[in-house]
Amino acid sequence: MRATCPAPSSFAATRCNPPLPGARNSRAAVDVAPAMTQGHTISTHAEDVHVEVRLDGELVADARRPVMLEETGLPTAYYLPKDALTVDARPIELSTHCPFKGDASYWTIEVGGRTHDAIAWSYETPNEGAEDIEGHVAFFADRAEILVDGVAV
Repeated sequence: MRATCPAPSSFAATRCNPPLPGARNSRAAVDVAPAMTQGHTISTHAEDVHVEVRLDGELVADARRPVMLEETGLPTAYYLPKDALTVDARPIELSTHCPFKGDASYWTIEVGGRTHDAIAWSYETPNEGAEDIEGHVAFFADRAEILVDGVAV
């Protein structure tokens, strides 16, 4: 399944979330014209912080010095090296395209018998300007508990 992110003006509302498997995708694909991308920026930097990700109270990822991605209109995303995962993550056949970061792949994690579909994403070959997130995975903050230096974000 492939979906295209909405135009930047609506990124904040959707966070470019993928449709869950089995859900009907009601978003139309949008070609982003160059004029629509003016003023939209992304930046990445490594930060000396400790990030833990929990699902249903269980630690599923633990990393120090994640790559932080800041994007116009969105909260900071914490990208952790894939080796920071403490559980198995299963890639699924879902991808989305962001004109700024590239093609995202999605991951499902099972914890305590509960399946968390498309809970995390990664950019295997990110666009120019987002190369620092290659080989890293990020989690949806509204669906996972993300702690930065012990404080929930």
